[in-house]
Amino acid sequence: VHLAVDVVEEVARIIGYDHIPVTMLSSPIPPREPDQTLIFKEKVRDILISCGLQEVITYSLTSVEMLGKSIPPSRDRGPAPIRIANPMTAEQEYLRTNLRSGILSTLAANEKQEDGDMGLFEIGKIYLSRGGDLPEEREMVTALLSGHRFGPSWRGGEVQDFFNAKGIMETLLGHLGIEADFEVGEDEGLHPGITAVIIVEDSQVGVVGKLSHNVAENFGLSFPVYLLEIELEKLLPYHIRAIRQYCPLAKFPGSIRDIAVVVDKKIASKRVSSLIQSFPLVNRVTLFDLYTGGQIPPDKKSLAYRIIYQSPTHTLTDEEVDKTQAKILDKLGSELGATLRA
Repeated sequence: VHLAVDVVEEVARIIGYDHIPVTMLSSPIPPREPDQTLIFKEKVRDILISCGLQEVITYSLTSVEMLGKSIPPSRDRGPAPIRIANPMTAEQEYLRTNLRSGILSTLAANEKQEDGDMGLFEIGKIYLSRGGDLPEEREMVTALLSGHRFGPSWRGGEVQDFFNAKGIMETLLGHLGIEADFEVGEDEGLHPGITAVIIVEDSQVGVVGKLSHNVAENFGLSFPVYLLEIELEKLLPYHIRAIRQYCPLAKFPGSIRDIAVVVDKKIASKRVSSLIQSFPLVNRVTLFDLYTGGQIPPDKKSLAYRIIYQSPTHTLTDEEVDKTQAKILDKLGSELGATLRA
């Protein structure tokens, strides 16, 4: 017995808890404030499941060898992982510094039993060393796509590719009310040239791309694998600030025009479509064709877009559409050096 509460506890126990009178609280119970992080994680989980992915949960403890499999040998492996004081086994000796090694091991184990048509994701923490202090904990989500998109069929199946992975990422961000850009980038463990970084308000929040051949070989994967990864804590503030506005259906019909422009190969399609979309009468822009070779110079490419012109106040005339399209072509030419394909 060291404190007064110890004595009170003994007295209450001897008298009997049933004999202690009950009184109402002197003030109302404070309202419950929900944990925004938990709500956000649950929403992300629901969206990925609706995209056809299955959730997996892997161990937070791993080995240096397993972590090294997810990084090409030529790359810097970053800060050393944190070793725990009392590891149970050599395979669970260190705190993980990424989710990739665990989920890739799960994919490899399942690929031996299945035909490789899988979509997996995991939401969990990684642990980064901060010297003598406690580790930095980051909440991450990592997803993998492998094999065919819709499973085996007598008609043949569409295999997973970069654009399917990018589409899932766009679906996730769209349902969270977050607008993002995809820019060509690099990432350790992903194939150069088939990798895009995800930018939200000039901040990189994630990456999507094809797993590099070396990493796939380290895990014994025989099918092409596409990876999506996002740092959830960076996304949460944008999700909280997102404002959804109701947009009524258009009362007036639109006018559809197709154009094909020739631009340098280095110019991303996003730059072209964003410039077209900046005009007030443009309702929607869709890229429907990419062409190189033939009459197109080697350093050029042809991009064909379907443009829907529409006004919320009146039915557009051909003259209005023609003037807007002429302005679009002029702006494409002056800012991007684009020319109308004959």
